[in-house]
Amino acid sequence: MFKILVVDDERYSRKLLREIIEEFIDDVFIFEACDVKEAIELIENNTPDLLITDYKLGGSNGIDICKIIKTDRKYEHIKTILLTGIMYEDIKADSWCLDSYIAKPYDEDNLINVINTLRDVRG
Repeated sequence: MFKILVVDDERYSRKLLREIIEEFIDDVFIFEACDVKEAIELIENNTPDLLITDYKLGGSNGIDICKIIKTDRKYEHIKTILLTGIMYEDIKADSWCLDSYIAKPYDEDNLINVINTLRDVRG
């Protein structure tokens, strides 16, 4: 079972991502979080294989979650995808903690291809 944590402060966006992933990827379990705190709790209790996070999360951002997991030996194997409307150049300094960056609005086929690629190379 491939475990994915989807983090977005907008419930509709989380629901849409869940529907897309479940339609095209078999043998997957999806957790959802709406902020950094909830995401970290889910990571500690469930250790997903993949984190898909929006950049803007209320008073924080998805890169904060990626930095936390990539600097912790227990979680550094978790693959990370950042979904954002922000230009890559604006977050390039923090890209070391990302396995993939997908610009919004995203193409469903591209999203699924990236997920499958990261699934194939998981630790």
